[in-house]
Amino acid sequence: MRRSAAAAIAAAALLPALAPLVAAPAAQADDAALAREVEAVLGKHGLEHASVGLVVVDLATGQRLVAIEPDRSLLPASSAKLFTTATALAKLGADHQLRTVLARRGTIGADGVLRGDLVVIGGGDPSLSGRFYRDGQDSLLDAWAAIVAEALGVTEVTGDLVADDRLFEPARPDPTWEKGDLTKWYAAVPSALSFNDNCLDVVVGPGAAPGDPATVTLRPATGYAPVRNDATTTASEREHVISIDRRASGREIRVGGRVLTSARPYTGYVTVPEPGIFLATVLREALERHGVAVNGEVRLARRDGSEPKTPTVPIADYGHRLDATVGICNRRSQNLYAECILRLVGAKHGEAGSAAGGSAVVTRFLETEAGVAKGAVHLQDGSGLSRENRTSAAALVALLTHAHGQPWGESFRASLARPGKSGTLKKRLRELPDGALSAKTGTLRDTSALAGYVTAGDRELAFAFLGNGLKGGVGAARRAQDEVVRLLVGR
Repeated sequence: MRRSAAAAIAAAALLPALAPLVAAPAAQADDAALAREVEAVLGKHGLEHASVGLVVVDLATGQRLVAIEPDRSLLPASSAKLFTTATALAKLGADHQLRTVLARRGTIGADGVLRGDLVVIGGGDPSLSGRFYRDGQDSLLDAWAAIVAEALGVTEVTGDLVADDRLFEPARPDPTWEKGDLTKWYAAVPSALSFNDNCLDVVVGPGAAPGDPATVTLRPATGYAPVRNDATTTASEREHVISIDRRASGREIRVGGRVLTSARPYTGYVTVPEPGIFLATVLREALERHGVAVNGEVRLARRDGSEPKTPTVPIADYGHRLDATVGICNRRSQNLYAECILRLVGAKHGEAGSAAGGSAVVTRFLETEAGVAKGAVHLQDGSGLSRENRTSAAALVALLTHAHGQPWGESFRASLARPGKSGTLKKRLRELPDGALSAKTGTLRDTSALAGYVTAGDRELAFAFLGNGLKGGVGAARRAQDEVVRLLVGR
């Protein structure tokens, strides 16, 4: 039977010898009072029967101010991204460039014919999307097509358009992700070649009159995915319900329901099953618009050793810094970014470009450099979407403490969400002073997490609050997390 929260807090308060520095009696009393206040917060929000791990550490002294079930193994949800991104920053560097390259294989004749293939080589960058270029989801690929047509004078490609995604293992969802999630944007398939967050934007609007088919458009506009439109227009507000889905085993997007005549267009997001083929298909369509015919097929680079070894000649590329990618990953809790970062770490550090390869690098870093206890972290994926991930509040705080003193620590802290800013804390704790909180959220069914840094006067704190078994939903845990943060800021 696990110890009660009260017993754990009492133990923490009675063991000052565990801290590297001995606090003065007044400070000890103040910290013991803080622990009692935190205990009261958990009871107030009905968490006494949930599985809660909570640790608060003074970064200047290393002293634990609060410790409730610090080593209990719990589901971290998206707070697992802290392990993934910290390892990437430590091992690759904040300025590491993730590059995607358009190249050719073969020669271009005076007749404008490329006798060979066009190849897109993936470097693991998830950022090829309208998130970073605002002229439309396919504007980068359109610019590449213009270079091929206008700068190189190509009118025809005799070979294939090859999507080389071999830096990572073949694109597929994690086997432990819930099947009902697989077509949702937050479960996009990671790939060394990603485009538009590996999703299609599906825009659904009303037809001209009740009974007419709804309007459905895709962004980017592409023939990659056929659309089955069963949605109709209605004049009844009660009937206004839209469904957008894709069979997990195919490309076809299905739109159903009723769309109110006066409704504004609604945009839903559906994952694509083959990110590399998706990108290459949209590029081929852009080439056709610019007058370049590709005679061969759109295909993935073969992994059986039969892919031509003819050197490629770069045509254009796109690069993005790792710290910017980490910022999107942590502030917005973007799962695809975390999964790509995890695989990149594996590929660049002697392991496979896979979740298992990346997790091996992360585990070594945590246990040999970041001061995390051996076996305290198990990562099934890099994003926290899997319900097989496990960690403890103590492990998260050990990582946060280590990062605080590292050259990459500022980039790491800057990547976290802040109250009232863009990201997952935009609507929480907005009354706090600017800079008082930088943290990573985490949410799954019956699970809520918050971990990061608090500035309390001249005191810097690291904390982690993991809540599992939240039978009444995550709302109570979030309210408790926010109240605990307010207590810390007020110290």
